Formats: sequence, C-alpha cells, structure tokens
Amino acid sequence: MLCSSVYLWDVKGQRERKEKRLSMLKDRRYLAESYAKKHAHMAKNDHPPCDGTVNDAFAQHGGITNGAKWYSVSGGMQDFNYLATNAFEITLELSCDKFPDASMLPKLWLDNKEALTDFIRKVI
Repeated sequence: MLCSSVYLWDVKGQRERKEKRLSMLKDRRYLAESYAKKHAHMAKNDHPPCDGTVNDAFAQHGGITNGAKWYSVSGGMQDFNYLATNAFEITLELSCDKFPDASMLPKLWLDNKEALTDFIRKVI
C-alpha cells in the first residue's frame, strides 16, 4: 500500500532554485502533512512500501515527500499550475495500484474520508 502526500516541486532544478520561497513551501508542506496525519495509514509505518525499497517508505518521513526528491517530473501539473496561474496542488498517492479493483473503493474511502474532509476545511 503506497500512501504519500506529495508537495511542490516536481522538477529538481525548480526545487533547488525555489525552495528559498520558504513561506510558500511551508503552506504546501503543512497541507501535505495535515492530510497524511489524518489519513488512516499514510503517516503510520503499518504498511509495506510498494516496491519494497526505502524510496517508497514514506511513513518513515511522516507520509509526505517533496516531488523532486522522490522522482523528477518535467512538465508536471503541480509545477505548471503554480508557475502559470499561481494555483497549487498536492498529489495524493493512495494505492500501489493505479486502477484499484472496485471492491477496494469502500476501504480507500474510509482510509481517506477524515483526511479529505479536514483538507477541504483547511483550504476553504
């Protein structure tokens, strides 16, 4: 079960240059941490990493990661939306399966319900 909340930046060069904008980064990190802490498993070390490596062991880091530290993506929506429109987003990795079986949806909903409703309250 992969559970992670991923915040800006997705491209390594962006992160190194832009992490100096500390207040912006703090806001994004705060939202990512808040989601991970309210999630049923994201910040808890109670599930194995998807690929069995330390690179996927996000629970050891509070259930969050910086996108560029995990893997660099050029042209990703997180970076584009922020740079082009000043809008921001976080990516939520909720499962090892990109397309989980429909039978898993009730469990995924229960795992995320509290985190999602808390997230919405924070951003409104």
